[in-house]
Amino acid sequence: MRFNVKFVKKSKVCLSILIASIIGFYSCSSAPKPVPYDFAVTQIFGDGIYIFNCERVLRDIDIEAAYAGFGINASQEVIKRSEGNAVFMHKDSFIEPETGIRITINTDGSISSTVNDSIQGRVDSDGSIAFYGLYEENSHTILISLKGTLIYQNREDLAGNEFSGEYRVHDSGTGRIQIVQVNDGLYMWDYETPEKGDFTPWPVTVKKDGTFTSGFEMTVKSVIAGISESVFNTVYTSEGKLGADGSIIIQNLTVTNGTSITENQVPAIFEGVRMSTEDKKIFTPEGIPDTDNAKKNSSNSGLNPKVETPDWYSEKILMDSGFCVSCGTKTYGDESTAVKIAESIAAGKIVSMLGLGLNSETETEGIYSGDGGGARLYELISTVAARGLDYDIIESSYDEKTGRAFVKIKACFDK
Repeated sequence: MRFNVKFVKKSKVCLSILIASIIGFYSCSSAPKPVPYDFAVTQIFGDGIYIFNCERVLRDIDIEAAYAGFGINASQEVIKRSEGNAVFMHKDSFIEPETGIRITINTDGSISSTVNDSIQGRVDSDGSIAFYGLYEENSHTILISLKGTLIYQNREDLAGNEFSGEYRVHDSGTGRIQIVQVNDGLYMWDYETPEKGDFTPWPVTVKKDGTFTSGFEMTVKSVIAGISESVFNTVYTSEGKLGADGSIIIQNLTVTNGTSITENQVPAIFEGVRMSTEDKKIFTPEGIPDTDNAKKNSSNSGLNPKVETPDWYSEKILMDSGFCVSCGTKTYGDESTAVKIAESIAAGKIVSMLGLGLNSETETEGIYSGDGGGARLYELISTVAARGLDYDIIESSYDEKTGRAFVKIKACFDK
């Protein structure tokens, strides 16, 4: 589906029917596996290991605003789907693997973050989760929209201590060595000799028979309206088996398809042996994988340091009958550019909220985000964005000392 993001002022577009249809999409989804409950007043989900399967849509707001400044409607979205990654839940809080942002589940089912005020979302009792927010990457503002499922893992269903230890694995293709840690039913690896640009892995669960699987799909869609459109897709799958004799074998397959190219690689085979039975924890007490890269990502996951904000600015989206109010902020040396990007951020937050089927922070209705039967997240967000938003800027300010712009918009859904 073609995804041309349009933020249209005074376009007289009515989105009430669209919102209803989006909620309908989600209501058809199948329910994921239940999660355990801790009925203590201060906690919803039980502590422990969860598989976190999800779809993320990432948009570079700065690029979109830069093109828009030249009158060009262009966008670049990165869609990522992952399966099999493990997160550690502690007191209704866990680290989101892609961004390193700490996610907090509140007692009313809402989602927020102690390190990033822009994170907003909801979670259901069946483990369905959805949120949106912003973070900085290479000085660019990235808008993330995510829906997924948290699936609790019973300890008795995971690998026992007989598989624990450190393994040394050889990649016959590249010749590089991986050091694998197995502990508490989890599998985690890193390169023996790290190199710049290396992929930072995340733990996966190991079944009690020693097998483990994970998967990853990434699609990059670049669109310049009326001129060009390119799509690149990569699918990665990994399957492995730990032996009672201390052996390990892994098979990885990567398939790449894109505009004018198709690359189907043969499976890569990794083999190795256990070098030590040392019992090394994979997660830190804070729920962060115990690797330097993961810790670094987690400590730099938020937006720029907080600055003094106008009284009218809020990260919360206010919804009322027929309209929606949203704010955006951006630091940039040029005032007009900063204001334009902040405006795009405010509008983008509304698109994410509607695409995820979320309500305002004052409502307690659940969300539906199972993997079966419903439309994919990217398709839902595309549908909202393609319709455009009818909005006006109602507040705007720029602090020359800090280079920070603040914008508040009001979007109308029904006239």
